[in-house]
Amino acid sequence: MLIREAFTEIRKHSKINFATMYCNSQTNAGHVIQKLYQICAKGSAGSGKILRPKECARQIIFLKDINLPKPDKYQTVQLASFLQQLISHRGFYDPASLEFVQLDDKVQVVVSMFPPSALGRSALTPRFTAVVRILSI
Repeated sequence: MLIREAFTEIRKHSKINFATMYCNSQTNAGHVIQKLYQICAKGSAGSGKILRPKECARQIIFLKDINLPKPDKYQTVQLASFLQQLISHRGFYDPASLEFVQLDDKVQVVVSMFPPSALGRSALTPRFTAVVRILSI
């Protein structure tokens, strides 16, 4: 609620779009890619495809409860691995065309989670937490 309220205040004074995606135990990278294609405009850059904010100055995608998806048999959460790639490389490989799609700097990913000790939650890997900024409330 704090994050949503903060972005609501920011949106009143600037051209920022805010999209929320509620994660569950079945959420995977494909769901996030689908959401990005819905809220962003496809364009082309010198190095290939790029996703830019659609009709706004900045696009924020808020992923709520990212530690809800279940780890696989290797204890890897596909969603966290995808977000790690998205943040580290500023893009992802499109599963349909197998080409790299860049994410514009004006598209921002914000996530929230409950502690791993909460029911149904899993811990995030140190590889993922090493590439993100963390604020604990």
